[in-house]
Amino acid sequence: MIRKLFLLIAILMAIPSLCHAEAVQMKVSSFVPQAGSSLFNASALSDGDESTGWLENVDGNGAGQWVQFVFPNNVVVDSVVFRNGLDSESADFQVAKVKGVRVSFGGVHRQSVNLKDTDKMQKIEAVKCITKSLELTIDSVHSNATNSVAGFSEILVEYHDPSTQELAALVISKKVLVKEPYLTPKQRELLAEKLEKLEQERILRAEVEAFFDKFYTAFVTISEEYPRMFVEAQFLRESSYFESFRAMLDKRGVLEKYQNAIVSTSGLRYNFRTHTPTEIELWVKGDYTVIFDLRDNLVTENSLYTLKRELGEWKVKSKVEF
Repeated sequence: MIRKLFLLIAILMAIPSLCHAEAVQMKVSSFVPQAGSSLFNASALSDGDESTGWLENVDGNGAGQWVQFVFPNNVVVDSVVFRNGLDSESADFQVAKVKGVRVSFGGVHRQSVNLKDTDKMQKIEAVKCITKSLELTIDSVHSNATNSVAGFSEILVEYHDPSTQELAALVISKKVLVKEPYLTPKQRELLAEKLEKLEQERILRAEVEAFFDKFYTAFVTISEEYPRMFVEAQFLRESSYFESFRAMLDKRGVLEKYQNAIVSTSGLRYNFRTHTPTEIELWVKGDYTVIFDLRDNLVTENSLYTLKRELGEWKVKSKVEF
């Protein structure tokens, strides 16, 4: 039976960024205290009050801030329902509605979705997998005002225990835990010297994975963000192709189907050939999943990309398909 998680009914106990419910735990990267409290009251996300909820609390537009649900056992997430933004009575306290959200299941399966700039409830269908956690990360907001914060007044997660058939058919989204071997002090010193370089490469890989998750989602859903993900020199050409293709789909009456599709890039693999702080050449191979009309469709990818950093963001400089 599907159970509705009306966001955790308890208040944080010890650590401000961690709150506990009877069956589900919730973590947040940051939050704006409300009603004079120094703790985040998770029940604010299920009280039906559009003036209460979760707001990130960092400089900028909130990109990278997250909410995580940790379930007591493995479950299958069916959907997530949002009420975007939050009503504020203060004219000096501006609340931006979230636009792009990265959804991660157990840190393995991922999908990106775009939310509308509306106060109405919005529902997204989840990638079908077995997981013990669900993470929602802000990728972008509808308002880029420098003094704004972003967040949600309501989040409802629908999930169920996996059936026998699902246990046999679905992939369990769980990272493999490796026990750390014993190291002597000298070995640890040598390892620390190597970890700094590896950490930089890890950060770069995470940026690339997030970029292509957004890139393929924008491509499949015919998002207006897609042409903007190319370098300035390619923007006009890609915009022309994009508008022509969107017009063709609209004329055929299938545009809405593509716009409502769900994309998972968990099957893609990224192999770096060369990289500098401002340019990367890499292979993107594997399959990404497109879900529409309740069907999974695998799309094979085998392309050589060149990415260039412009104004602090990665952009596609060139792509060669094989």
